[in-house]
Amino acid sequence: MKADLRLLLVDDEPNMLATLQDILEEFGWHVDSATSGEEALALLHQVNADAVLMDFKMPGLSGVEVAEMMVHERPQLAIFLMSADVSESWRARAMQCGVRAVLSKPLDISSAINLLIEHQKQGIGL
Repeated sequence: MKADLRLLLVDDEPNMLATLQDILEEFGWHVDSATSGEEALALLHQVNADAVLMDFKMPGLSGVEVAEMMVHERPQLAIFLMSADVSESWRARAMQCGVRAVLSKPLDISSAINLLIEHQKQGIGL
């Protein structure tokens, strides 16, 4: 498992973003963060992210819309969405566009980390 995993973390809540970034960096992973879908798309062009952990509902572009654009540009990118409330139709749309999983909020950080580690071990999109 490579220690230099590079994650793109996207959430419009600054406190959630800072907390998650701190936790993920404790694993030795490099974390770039964005507070909007538009910012995440711009950042994706600047960094070579291995995976994306992104909020589902954000002002402007939704996590699914951003995921669709990211998958179009980088089909092997592992994308994970987080949401406190998502309809089955949106969940299905996310999975159809290539999102690896939709995680419930409040986020079970242990489950999220285990999911990232498992995908990292398998080399799926990472």
